[in-house]
Amino acid sequence: MSQSDVPPANVGITTNRGYEVVLNWTDKVGSLMYTLGADLSYSRNKIIYMAEAENPYEWMNKTGHMIGQRYGLTSDGLFNTREELDARPYNTYTGNQATLGDIRYVSLDGDDKIDQNDVGPIGFPNYALYHFNFKVQLAYKGFDLKLLFTGSKDGSYYLDDGYTIPFFKNGGNAWKWQYDGRWTPEKYAAGEKITFPRAAYSATSSHNNYLVSDYWMVSTDHVKLKNIELGYTFDLSGRESILQAVRLYANANNVYTFRNALTPYGIDPETTDGSTYVYPLTRIFTLGLSFRF
Repeated sequence: MSQSDVPPANVGITTNRGYEVVLNWTDKVGSLMYTLGADLSYSRNKIIYMAEAENPYEWMNKTGHMIGQRYGLTSDGLFNTREELDARPYNTYTGNQATLGDIRYVSLDGDDKIDQNDVGPIGFPNYALYHFNFKVQLAYKGFDLKLLFTGSKDGSYYLDDGYTIPFFKNGGNAWKWQYDGRWTPEKYAAGEKITFPRAAYSATSSHNNYLVSDYWMVSTDHVKLKNIELGYTFDLSGRESILQAVRLYANANNVYTFRNALTPYGIDPETTDGSTYVYPLTRIFTLGLSFRF
């Protein structure tokens, strides 16, 4: 029997454990009625067994790690001096081509060479381990106000070529954050903050700076004012009419993100990574009327 004749089989074993906590409180103070609510959820999976070839080092295995875990090289800052550059491990991915301002990589197995044996887990999966929200509802003499805050923790977004390579596909312009954060010898000497490697034109994904690594992993940890709604209800129940009430309201969605490392890139932290083309965060404003008969 050939390998192609063997039917596929589900031989993987995974676990998924977590918890969810939900709290709500409703009360009234005079004419003011309020409700406070919060919930927190945590979920973490683990691959117990999968049919994968035996690897020489534990960090190369998918077994023992999470579903959706990214793998890549581990970075160690940039080459800032000629001494650092001359002492670098041999990079088999680039023919050891590198210069000042390029990303340094760590030889995980200690053999002074950057190759497939140095590819290990980087960052968290794109789906965060923690999710939470907090809501407030107020009602006072016909007025009502609703606020919803959402957020997450321990998630990662991988910036792909469209964000990390200036003049991607040899066209367009560099991003402002690339220009402002780029490495230069003058910035390094002055101790200025550097968040991007040296500027380069016609860079490709095989260029030293654009190998898959944790340098391009960005945390999706954030807190967001997801939704706010303000309304007023006109009570018509005392009239001889089938119309009992009219509610006028204004609603805003995706109002403001308070804390997130993806903000400079114009990326919504709730966005799934893996696409070169990402839609910017969209705010939606709505005015409406509702009728109760």
